Amino acid sequence: MTTVKGLSFPFIINNGSVVTGDINALIKSSLTNIISYNWGIRFFDYDFGAFTKTLLKEPNDIILHSLMITYLKDAINAQEIRIDIQGNPIITKDNLGKLGMQLNYQIKSTQQLDSLTYLL
Repeated sequence: MTTVKGLSFPFIINNGSVVTGDINALIKSSLTNIISYNWGIRFFDYDFGAFTKTLLKEPNDIILHSLMITYLKDAINAQEIRIDIQGNPIITKDNLGKLGMQLNYQIKSTQQLDSLTYLL
């Protein structure tokens, strides 16, 4: 099995050359960036991000879960073309208001299954 590598941002220079990162780490970093940015606030890329932070103060009901799934899937499908989302993200919100999600996905180039757990 071949190892897929790519550049990460910010660039890391080691002995005069740019360090490349593993594709799994790069995709997880990209997904974290997409989820953590509110849609429309990134300079020069106003279509970047998701509406996930706007849902933090919403009541814990089926509407919150449906909106979160829709926002995540739309943002990730539009901005991260290296993966296929497997099923719907699993959304949790505890009594303290912490909103979390688990996203299962498959990397297209390697067919490897992976997941990301994220707390807002």
